[in-house]
Amino acid sequence: MPTDRPVNPDRATMAKILVVDDRPTNRQFLLTLFSYGGHALLEAADGAEALDRVRAEHPDLVVTDILMPAMDGYQFVQELRADPDIASTRIIFYTATYGTPEAQLLARACNVDTVLRKPSDPEEILAAVSRELGASAAVTGTPVSGKRTPAVTTRAAALPEKRERTPPLSERFSGDIADLQRITSRLSTLVEVMMDMMSERDPSLMVKKFFQAACRIIESDYAAVGVLDEGERGVKHLFTKGIDAGIYDRSARTGLPGSLLSEYGFLRRGPGAATRGLEGFPPGHPAVREILGGPLLFRDRACGWIYFARKTGGTRFSEEDERIAATMAEMLAPLYEHVTLYDTIQRHAAGLQIEVQQRKRAESEILRLNASLERRVDERTAALEAANRELEAFSFSVAHDLRAPLRHIDGFARMALDESRGPDEALVKHLNTVVRAADGMGRMIDGLLGLSRVGRAGLQRQRVDMANLVEDARSELGPEAARPTLRWEIGALPAVSGDPVLLRLVWINLLSNALKYSSRQAEPKIEVGTQAADDGKEAFFVRDNGVGFDMRYGEKLFNVFQRLHRQDEFEGIGIGLATVRRVIERHGGRVWTESKVNEGATFYFRIGEEQASTSGT
Repeated sequence: MPTDRPVNPDRATMAKILVVDDRPTNRQFLLTLFSYGGHALLEAADGAEALDRVRAEHPDLVVTDILMPAMDGYQFVQELRADPDIASTRIIFYTATYGTPEAQLLARACNVDTVLRKPSDPEEILAAVSRELGASAAVTGTPVSGKRTPAVTTRAAALPEKRERTPPLSERFSGDIADLQRITSRLSTLVEVMMDMMSERDPSLMVKKFFQAACRIIESDYAAVGVLDEGERGVKHLFTKGIDAGIYDRSARTGLPGSLLSEYGFLRRGPGAATRGLEGFPPGHPAVREILGGPLLFRDRACGWIYFARKTGGTRFSEEDERIAATMAEMLAPLYEHVTLYDTIQRHAAGLQIEVQQRKRAESEILRLNASLERRVDERTAALEAANRELEAFSFSVAHDLRAPLRHIDGFARMALDESRGPDEALVKHLNTVVRAADGMGRMIDGLLGLSRVGRAGLQRQRVDMANLVEDARSELGPEAARPTLRWEIGALPAVSGDPVLLRLVWINLLSNALKYSSRQAEPKIEVGTQAADDGKEAFFVRDNGVGFDMRYGEKLFNVFQRLHRQDEFEGIGIGLATVRRVIERHGGRVWTESKVNEGATFYFRIGEEQASTSGT
């Protein structure tokens, strides 16, 4: 569709030119440049649209990019050359995508004489257009009859006509040259500032440079530009010309800024219609009769606004001013977005760099502390192992050395008891006490020796069938384990990796403990099985319905010689559960208990290795 750009009526239309480019700013530049020559202008966004426009409008010249979506310029020209009705249309390739040699090869392949590198100077573009239009005008016309008739004009008839046309043509060319010089100057300034802005990395300085350049190109008494913050809640960057910036409320989106933000493009308001369609200027703004302004759009989103008021010199803002202002606004918005993104990335990069340095320092400190901790742990472990060895050696030595005198005490007490059978009941009672004490102490010494052996023995891990181990342990409990009233409930027990000799001691001590403390029940019951602990891992348990105990003292049960019941209630020396804990801890596991008085007790243990397969009894 032809662009709605009025041509100066004092100038005759020179040619019809179609501009083809997928970038609106590139099309706008060429359309603006060609409009000063009085040409009728058409535009298309890709090759497919351009082909339709050529068939419908028959332009004299087509200026086209090469790399475009839908249909590129090369395919477009090939299709055009294949159509006899439009095959003679003059073409100029204007491209930045292909290198010049490559573009020249493409041009020759489809009969295109002129290739311009993008960007080119306006003078170079206009000269190429003039050459192509001159070549087109040189084609001899063909009358309707189909017979080519040469244009024969006598010298006498041609000279008066030439003299009559010379003054208007001179004036026209003078005006064109002045217009071209003005537009060239403005475009050069525009290209200059755009190049400068592309190298700027500070968002505020970029907006300031843009505004200063815009005020040089579009001369006005008053101007202002505002760029919104990231949340679009207020103005982040504000620059003005001839106006006090303090009259604007940066947090407001009403008044003139709000009106400009709501527009879809640039607008001009002349005398008598200065604020028609716009809300009022802020208080304190000078009175104006005309305005040129609009939004800064990026991806159909308004990220700011700009306006110029009261053209310098008393003239009015022109269509050319509007096009250049719109072009500059289209260039600023994406550049500002990119610089803002770059600024954000730089801040994040700096933050990440600081964080990396902090993490490196923290990692170095952690490594140092870990090394120190490992050294101290090694030292403490070595000291603890030495102390344990000394303690075990001392316990073994004491227990072994006490056995001989204890045997003497027991032996002499029994001899005295045999000789003292008679009327002296008090002596007999005392001697029985000595014998029982010696017997109890002997069992305690045996327990200490057994516990010492458990601590010193090597751990021989292998696959252990816990179900068979429980049956072996039950067979050693004696006749008490086979009482008719006693009910055993043994569930499926998984195999584990452990030392079978030491784990056998665990089951013997736990089962004998359950048997002893449930022996006074009319219907004693002992359960053996597995269940999930609080952490979700599987644990073995032995449960009885015996006398139980107070959980406040539960941890004492696993210490040597610690008992919660009197000797006359339940016999024992307090070594069994200590042996259980020693064995389980050597396997990397743990043991714990749950109980209530007169409601029985449950002892749990877990081996410090993943359990293997499951078997039942």
